[in-house]
Amino acid sequence: MVITHFSQLQTYFLASKTRELGARLAALKNLRHVLKEHEQAIFDAAKKDFGRPELEVFSAELASLYTEIDFACKHLASWAKPQRAHSGPFWFTGKNYIYAEPYGLVLIIAPWNFPFLLSLLPLIHALAAGNCALIKPSEFAPAQALVIESIVQKSLDPGLAYVIQGDAHIAQELLTQPWDYIFFTGSVKVGTLVYQEAAKRLIPVTLELGGKNPVIVTQDADIKYAAKKIVWGKFFNAGQCCLAPDYVLVDATLQDLLVKAIQEQVLAFYGQTPQESPDYARIVNEAHMLRLKNLLAASTNAGAHVSGGNIDNATRYFSPTILTNVSLQNPIMQEEIFGPILPIIPYAKLDEAISIINQKPKPLALYIFSSSPKIQEKIVHNTSSGGSCINNVLLHHNSPHLPFGGVGASGIGAYHGKYGLDTFSHRKAILKSNGWLSKWFIYPPYKKWTLTFLRFWYR
Repeated sequence: MVITHFSQLQTYFLASKTRELGARLAALKNLRHVLKEHEQAIFDAAKKDFGRPELEVFSAELASLYTEIDFACKHLASWAKPQRAHSGPFWFTGKNYIYAEPYGLVLIIAPWNFPFLLSLLPLIHALAAGNCALIKPSEFAPAQALVIESIVQKSLDPGLAYVIQGDAHIAQELLTQPWDYIFFTGSVKVGTLVYQEAAKRLIPVTLELGGKNPVIVTQDADIKYAAKKIVWGKFFNAGQCCLAPDYVLVDATLQDLLVKAIQEQVLAFYGQTPQESPDYARIVNEAHMLRLKNLLAASTNAGAHVSGGNIDNATRYFSPTILTNVSLQNPIMQEEIFGPILPIIPYAKLDEAISIINQKPKPLALYIFSSSPKIQEKIVHNTSSGGSCINNVLLHHNSPHLPFGGVGASGIGAYHGKYGLDTFSHRKAILKSNGWLSKWFIYPPYKKWTLTFLRFWYR
């Protein structure tokens, strides 16, 4: 089955059906039209898989997809045309160009937490660049995976894009094919395996991973404002977001104020009983529930104090949970949480907070709450992360004008906007020469004056 679909995509691409700008634009517009038609089906599937509120689905996924399609359609003509490059003084008789050439066949492996966004957004950029693509959605969000398949089938030729369903065994089989590019979004553990398989065939990859995204709240921060942003970003989709704040480093003099403000904000957002709130999602499956429960238990056994921690296994409900008295050695600080548990750790000096961040693998995002431009710049310039928000969270992901991606353990490569087209394009160097200057001296038998001339030229 995998080989059949691979061959179908290959035949389509080799027929040069994706090269024309008009065909790319038509594919993007068809995809947008079918997305609009499937909005209710998307909402229903997201609710069925793990109780996601419609507003979260629209704002986090559909709005971004519409934005990126519209942005690509508006700018694709200028992005795709050959770009002139400087020829340099020595080759002034020739002309240099950079062509954006599609890689060819792209494999997209998507996760379960934002399945529409993280399968269709790479597809948008792959199509804009002139590629064919196969999408493997996550089996952990089955209702949403079926809707993704329906959207792709109804909007795009099966030789241009195809969705294949299946578990990890299908993913492993897909990775044995000679793809021209692989785009993976998911955990560091699985991303490492994907990278290893791609390396066997020298396939270029983009890896969008995750990590422990820190929040720094400095002494001059607006505590109520910071708490509101942190609670929104942390408990959006019940914390099942690669960009979610993972832990908070707060100036020790403000810890009690911040904890109280966060508790008040949780109450304001979700009420006395968040389990009854229509705006709070559920954990995706029992295995993920068990992992979070075990992580919380290990953390409390190590001395952490818990606010929240209410669980209903039958509905996979895990309440917004705040941890204090958390040491850096606590189990909660050893892995990405990917759930609604928020450790809060005080620091005495800002340099201590920066040191804590730099001792850990580079995160996908860093969030800074400070009113001082000097402090903001100090943190930005002395830490490394895939991206960052100052006095906000998550929102840098939504701009088509900014590259989105990780660094180090949080990922390889970036996309969104033109960065997406660049990701799925090989930038091919083209030199158009009339041969006038070169025939003077580059051919044997060499003249003695040639070396003298070259030394003079490059003095």
